[in-house]
Amino acid sequence: MAPNATATSDDPFATALDEKMPNWLSEYNVPGAVVSYIQDGEVAWTKAFGVADRAKGTPMSVDNVFCTASASKALTAWGVMKLVEQGIIDLDVPVDQYLKRWHLPPSQFDSSGVTVRRVLSHTAGLTVNGYAGYYPRRLPIPSLAEVLSGGNQGNGAVQVAWEPGAGYHYSSGGYTVLQMVIEDVTGEPFEDYMKREILTPLGLTQGGWTWTAALKANAPTPYGFRGDDVMQYRTFATLGIGDYITSVPDYAKFIAMLVTGPNGEPPGRGILTSETIDLMTTTQPNTGGYGFGYATEPLPDGTALISHGGASDGWVSWFALAPTLRSGFVFCSACDLAQPIRYRVHDLWATVALGKDSSVDPNWLLPTRNPGAALVIIVITIAVALGIVAVASAWRLLMDIRADRRRWQAKPRLSSRISIGLGVVFAIAWIYIFHTSLPLWLPPSVPDIRWPSEMVWTTAALLLCIIISVVKSFFPKQSSVRT
Repeated sequence: MAPNATATSDDPFATALDEKMPNWLSEYNVPGAVVSYIQDGEVAWTKAFGVADRAKGTPMSVDNVFCTASASKALTAWGVMKLVEQGIIDLDVPVDQYLKRWHLPPSQFDSSGVTVRRVLSHTAGLTVNGYAGYYPRRLPIPSLAEVLSGGNQGNGAVQVAWEPGAGYHYSSGGYTVLQMVIEDVTGEPFEDYMKREILTPLGLTQGGWTWTAALKANAPTPYGFRGDDVMQYRTFATLGIGDYITSVPDYAKFIAMLVTGPNGEPPGRGILTSETIDLMTTTQPNTGGYGFGYATEPLPDGTALISHGGASDGWVSWFALAPTLRSGFVFCSACDLAQPIRYRVHDLWATVALGKDSSVDPNWLLPTRNPGAALVIIVITIAVALGIVAVASAWRLLMDIRADRRRWQAKPRLSSRISIGLGVVFAIAWIYIFHTSLPLWLPPSVPDIRWPSEMVWTTAALLLCIIISVVKSFFPKQSSVRT
């Protein structure tokens, strides 16, 4: 059990969460969620709500791990700023000078303006808002250079599409570039560098960027936009965009290190200097912060609120921190439908803990349609069409047999045997592709498609059609004889 897992009875934020969270989970069809509260620069408590797995009824636990998605871009920013403090990279040097395996493609804009500082704050004018992960069975995972060049499931290549420094354009592509900067200047994988220089020194030992068997065993089941469809644990080539996997209290412990600790520990906890943390968390015009976002309205004391959200297939996360008040929270859920709940938690925290109404409509991210609905309709339509064909074909076969137009033949004709062989091969290939967890080799340009559970009906109808065709080959049509 995580320390301070149970809130004190007199904590107003905890009491309000206990009262409201069950109704929110029910209202938005979300199985469960976990919230950690940061107070006085440390994790005060963590509470788990709902279930981790609907089918098994497993209760959600404060020890469960989640993919934090883009909410953990802050970790990448820490990794970059550590190299800045060490004098290995310079914030105002073009990123291209640090890259070895890939370079920004030519554009109408001067790429020398794409500096490390601007990439960190989403003001470098770079494209690609976000990336999808790859299903575990997919091999090989595209390299970082392939992803940046456009082999990334339809997002296109990272390029300079706006004047560097002219405005804010959120870019996960830019944080993928920063991942490559870290790897190219250190000569080691991103995850290895981050664990050695950031995670281990901070005492963050629970998580990582790769789904291991141990992490999967401690993770809730991720659900999609239908609320009952189970997602898979996806693999990312683009670790720098976030997608750090850890428990909620462990990530809240990291967020708490942005402010002075309960015993006077400095922001950054000695891994980064207080001056660097101040630079990263100070509001700057037209930027998204160095791995953070800022509230559009100031806090009651006039300072900025730091926050960042994340969403990946089956995962929703959010953190908020009031640096001067040393108060904040981290929220995670394993369901795509949890987007509105993260804003309801934010509103509750702002009202109860800060005395401020954040005035955010919690339903603005509620999906107006199911992103996979069109695919479900297509799959069901094909299943129905194949089913009709199968039933009609079976009926016609029975009628032909009864009328003696078809008779049993133990050894089908050569053409029929070839057709049977092709049908069996097709059926095996179909089942291998759509209904097994065995490795599937695909080039980087071919996107992953998550087929809905209704695909089983399409497969059943297709197999029925093949079986009827095989049976027909043993009952060939009889040649008509004239007298």
